Amino acid sequence: DVGAQLGHDALNSLLNPIPASAAANVIRQLRPALLKAIARAESLADTEIRDRQEQALAQSTTALQEELDRLSYLEKINPLVNPAEIAALSQRRDDTQAALHHTSALLDGLRLIIAT
Repeated sequence: DVGAQLGHDALNSLLNPIPASAAANVIRQLRPALLKAIARAESLADTEIRDRQEQALAQSTTALQEELDRLSYLEKINPLVNPAEIAALSQRRDDTQAALHHTSALLDGLRLIIAT
């Protein structure tokens, strides 16, 4: 992964466009290698997304559960704590966990740079 080292602006300053027909020929020739590279990139992205998903789940669960515990304790000593507030926070925790369980990586674009 060299994406962090290859900034968008830096690349744009170094690029020279080629005619569309030449680009189509190059892509046609490179298609099998590109498909393999894309499959590898998607595999790496899936691994990365799982790691980030686990971290996000742990962080959100901890933060929201701590807040739920605080509100539940406060409810015992303060009758003004609204039970709907606790229910809403519990629902938020559950919704957050459900959303994080359904995260996935998505290839949004591909920039092909050919050095000659």
